Amino acid sequence: MGRLNVSPISFQVTRAEVGAVALLTVAVAVHGVYWLEHASYWFDEIWSVDAALLPVSEMLRLLTADFHPPGYHLLLAGWVRLFGTGEGATRVLSLLFGAATLPLVWLTARNLGLQARGALAAAALYGASENLLFYMGETRPYAMLLFLACLALVFVTWPGGRRRMFLAAWGVGLLAVFTHYGALFIFVPAVAALALVRYRPALLALVPLWVLPLLPWGAVVAAQARRFNQKGWLKEPTFNDLQAYLSFSLSGLSGAVWVTLGLLGVAAFLAFRDREPRRHAWLLVFPLGVGALFVASWVIMPVFHTRYLLTFLPWLALTAGFVVEHVRAPRLGTALAVMGSIALAGGAHIRTEARTVKNEDWRGAARYVSERRGSEPVILTAGSRYFRVYFPDAVVFDEGDADAVRRWVSAAPAGFWILQGRDVKPSPALRVLERETRPAVSAAFARARVYRLVKKTGS
Repeated sequence: MGRLNVSPISFQVTRAEVGAVALLTVAVAVHGVYWLEHASYWFDEIWSVDAALLPVSEMLRLLTADFHPPGYHLLLAGWVRLFGTGEGATRVLSLLFGAATLPLVWLTARNLGLQARGALAAAALYGASENLLFYMGETRPYAMLLFLACLALVFVTWPGGRRRMFLAAWGVGLLAVFTHYGALFIFVPAVAALALVRYRPALLALVPLWVLPLLPWGAVVAAQARRFNQKGWLKEPTFNDLQAYLSFSLSGLSGAVWVTLGLLGVAAFLAFRDREPRRHAWLLVFPLGVGALFVASWVIMPVFHTRYLLTFLPWLALTAGFVVEHVRAPRLGTALAVMGSIALAGGAHIRTEARTVKNEDWRGAARYVSERRGSEPVILTAGSRYFRVYFPDAVVFDEGDADAVRRWVSAAPAGFWILQGRDVKPSPALRVLERETRPAVSAAFARARVYRLVKKTGS
């Protein structure tokens, strides 16, 4: 069978192996197409689309106030101008990033010394994970984060320590950090472990090179983080957070934490059995990364969010691939990898379906209003202004500007429409509407609510 040189220093792969990686990638992408228009935008997605439609200066101001780096939203801004703001049009960007990550996980495994069986098992288990399938169907930065992080890891783990690979790792890693801060929890433990494995202490220089460019942006973000903490948005990690998000999410099975710990324990045993624990020190990346995340959460500031654990997904897949490769019975290891991938993928589909059902159905609400409104206007208070993606002609009011709402209601036609999201707190604007109007029609779409209001004076 023909052979393809991927790296003359470390390994060769067959065309059959490359074909298997391509088949896995296509299968994940095809499955991801199902989620593109499967459900309405939910609040965070609408927030991202709305931010992307703003002028760049306003977008950066909004992102700074909301604790997010700008990388993904700058890309999304160009994307929506080319392809529109529909659910499928924006989510396909995440789908492309998510599917393209599979060959990067496989290549990282090969760079770390895994053979074909272990590398393919790592890619298959990664592709079957619930979190990957869910976030590659969302207009959010997480699929892009995983893609850039895994691409940087390919360069970091590349054999030979060439200078251009070092520079590529720094450049791509910096893009990942400017996409989401969670990238640091991949990179810092990774370069520490690999510096130990490959005797390349120069890798440690990547850490300050990734962090220093963040300082100007980070000074503003730190102030915003304190503001979010006062609102209770950021919180210290709990065991329940681990239970829900560690391992590959394992389709939400109870005991996921213990399965993860068991996987790490088996990997450690196999590394010592081979009498080469130092060469396999990259297996420490996952526990080091989780430890760094928890230390940052408790000591520096409460930066923890369960989605940050998503960043450890590639390393868990790599660890699983290592275990599959190093069990004494090769056929048993392969069978476990195949059955595990199928079981995870099936459970992931069911869990992702359940997660999307929980979201607000703003698409259904918009269709309901559009079929009935005629020429009547739609109003949005500032808290729900992001839903103007569905209603570009809506009137948006400041939550606290009761006088403006009162003037508008007095001059408005007898009937108009208002949309509210879940957990909407009473505000001066809403209180005015409650006093001066009454609902003529109301409907609920999941947790999205629609009201047609008529003025009491005109009823």
